[in-house]
Amino acid sequence: YRNILESELMQWFRPSTGSDLLQGRGRCAKYNIMLDRLNSYGYVQQSPHAPAEALSTTAMRVDPSRIALPAKAGGVAPQNVIPDYMHAEFINIRDRVMPPNLWEHPLPKACHRLSKSDEVDFLLRLREVGMGDFVPESDLYVRDRLGRLVLPVVGFFAVAHKQDSDRLIYDRRPANAIMRPFKFRARLPHGSSFTKLIIEPSQTVRGSMDDLRCMFYCLQQPPQGELLNGVGRRWTGRQIGLQHLGRHVNYRFALRVQGMGDLSAVDIAQHTHESILQTHG
Repeated sequence: YRNILESELMQWFRPSTGSDLLQGRGRCAKYNIMLDRLNSYGYVQQSPHAPAEALSTTAMRVDPSRIALPAKAGGVAPQNVIPDYMHAEFINIRDRVMPPNLWEHPLPKACHRLSKSDEVDFLLRLREVGMGDFVPESDLYVRDRLGRLVLPVVGFFAVAHKQDSDRLIYDRRPANAIMRPFKFRARLPHGSSFTKLIIEPSQTVRGSMDDLRCMFYCLQQPPQGELLNGVGRRWTGRQIGLQHLGRHVNYRFALRVQGMGDLSAVDIAQHTHESILQTHG
């Protein structure tokens, strides 16, 4: 959204003068049309017109057929590879829940753009590859500063990624709002750092990189971490259709892997990746 809007607005930093400006013709007329379009669609209204929707949001509806998932998720337990001094911080995820008086109030509302008709089948697909499971909704409640039960359930939406697939984003803002970040933050260099690299005329620089497909989904949550990662709508066992679930019990899907949108996922993923490289070369 930012890049699209910026490219259009930059055209109008030097608006026309004279009769075009006074009469709203030429570029000024186009500028007014663009502002009216933005004003009419806003940030949340859904539009059938692609240009207006592209200007208003990057959060797309989840098309299950376009979501890239691993064949098997959660194959790496970070607690088995990260340095010992990070172990307790990762395992004791409940210790990262802040006192209720420090929570945002009210909690943010998650963006969930997975259609109701697609949701159960999609969640069963996530369950099949090991990304999570259905848990009783009653296990997901937390108490706020007034002792009231609240449900920091999050949502899914998609963003454009490749020609044949979209990236699934885990909008964890409600749960992020009650937790502090992972204490050991990742130290990631910015690409602009290469501008400070000075080499001799006879020297060259060579680098290599690879895209670790579905990297976050390869990393497990700590034990019981799924209870802070409920996502999506409420479903009864009868609606879900799994035999071991109580037919009239309310369930939510809970993510057992790191989600793109978790405030600590990047830190945990980076430390895990670095530790594996340091251990195994």
